[in-house]
Amino acid sequence: MHKSTLFVDIRNSMVLQLLTTFLIYVQVPLLISLLTTEKYGIWTTILSSVVVLGNLDLGISNTVKNQITAHFSLGDYKRYFSVFQEGVVRHIKYSLLFLAVGTIILTLIYITTDKYNFDIFLTIFFVLSGWSIDYVFKSVLLAYSAQQKNYTIQFSQFSINLIYLVLVLFLNKDTKLVDFSLLFSSVAPLVNGSIFIHFIYKNQGSLGKWSNVSKVKFTGDLKFLHIQIGMFLLLNMGYLLTLNLLGGLEVTGLNVVEKYFALTSLFANVILFPLWSKFTELNANSDTVKIKLYFLRIERMLFFLLIAVIIMIFIFDFVLDLWVGTTLNISFYLVLIIAAKHFFQIANSVYCYYLNAIGDLKLQVILYYIFGFLNIPLSILFFRLIGPEGVVFWPSMSMIVFAALTRNYVRKLL
Repeated sequence: MHKSTLFVDIRNSMVLQLLTTFLIYVQVPLLISLLTTEKYGIWTTILSSVVVLGNLDLGISNTVKNQITAHFSLGDYKRYFSVFQEGVVRHIKYSLLFLAVGTIILTLIYITTDKYNFDIFLTIFFVLSGWSIDYVFKSVLLAYSAQQKNYTIQFSQFSINLIYLVLVLFLNKDTKLVDFSLLFSSVAPLVNGSIFIHFIYKNQGSLGKWSNVSKVKFTGDLKFLHIQIGMFLLLNMGYLLTLNLLGGLEVTGLNVVEKYFALTSLFANVILFPLWSKFTELNANSDTVKIKLYFLRIERMLFFLLIAVIIMIFIFDFVLDLWVGTTLNISFYLVLIIAAKHFFQIANSVYCYYLNAIGDLKLQVILYYIFGFLNIPLSILFFRLIGPEGVVFWPSMSMIVFAALTRNYVRKLL
């Protein structure tokens, strides 16, 4: 893919990501006001848990992404469309499995637990159903990503969050959490379903018969699954632990800080994510020189990102007052710990995207499992020693070590 194509992709992604970030920042105080602080914490925990568990997809998406990008970069467009269709079938089979298993487990919990009310049951079921449908349609985003059109992903996120904002503005405070979840869970499937239908219509002459790929196995590279499990244990247990140890109010505070530093994802999503496809392309062409050049440039940019993160830390209280008011009591140490986690997670992703692109996943699997399985006992220990900040202390420290080790490993490979 030409340099100009990558530049256009990054430029378009940046504009859309900026708009999406603005919409998210506007949504947060409105959602807290609409749902109440406690219910917003519960909603955030349900949503993040379903999304993360759903993404434990046996490595299907990542495997399809690597394969489809390699075929497109080599000009094998017939195989590109064939792998896309195989990917869609794999996504359908996995989404049905996830929905079925999730519904069965949810039903068993509801039947056997006295305190589990029906509204919570329906809320989780609607999120499960919405994610499962959306997972199928999102397979088309892998096809656009392979073409260095990652801005399609940002367009999807922008459209979804724009509709979210409209819904929040029109809903009233009498809206129940279950009704809220039904409306919000329908948005992503509608947006990504439209993108999916447009892609199929535009490329119907290049696509083969769907019956030829209907029996494809739905497994991917299981090494990706191991990474996803480790990531869940290390990076996504915070909400569940916080809800269990402290309640929904503290989850809301944690989510607000996470959303605040999610502004740094502008760098990760816009500049780094397209590199996965680019690294796959360069590796297919054995262009090590350009790979080293990309790493050099990105590492220089990380220095400026670090400065931005430090500034964000010290202006947090001021921004919080303007953003959501003074209803939340958030400590400076929590802000510092989460800021560190976000920065080093982004730094680590620079090298992980390259390792993912070339299929070298061994180091990531080992590190995620070690740090992930230690997360629960150590987070509880740190919670007892230093308070609420302890729930996220270990993941942040793990990311620092993780980034250093992956950087050293990639440098040796090159």
